[in-house]
Amino acid sequence: MASSRLLALLAATSLAAGCGGSSSGGGGGGPGPDTTPPAAPDLGLISVTSPLPGTTSQVVGSNGAVEGSSTVKVVNVDATQRNGGQSIEASTGAAGAGTFSLSIAAELGDQLSLTATDEAGNES
Repeated sequence: MASSRLLALLAATSLAAGCGGSSSGGGGGGPGPDTTPPAAPDLGLISVTSPLPGTTSQVVGSNGAVEGSSTVKVVNVDATQRNGGQSIEASTGAAGAGTFSLSIAAELGDQLSLTATDEAGNES
């Protein structure tokens, strides 16, 4: 988290430095591109159902679990290793309030990794 704060601070500093009052040249291009990654998903607002009796888990995020309108990707780390490195993943778009729901192949005890990517392509 400290690195994302540092990145946000550096981005804000470079934007401020780049917006100096130069009297030469054309009009403003507005603010620079969004380079700030979204906040890490709030694990306290995310639930995962047990894959029993089948081999599918449901991953559900409630309001504020991720940045609104981001793309949520869940990777089954253990299944990917069992599958010779071929990624076992699922993704979905989050609603504006940061809610989402998806299903992923999983066995009991599998480690799942979750990321959110904002509309500008920045990954948490």
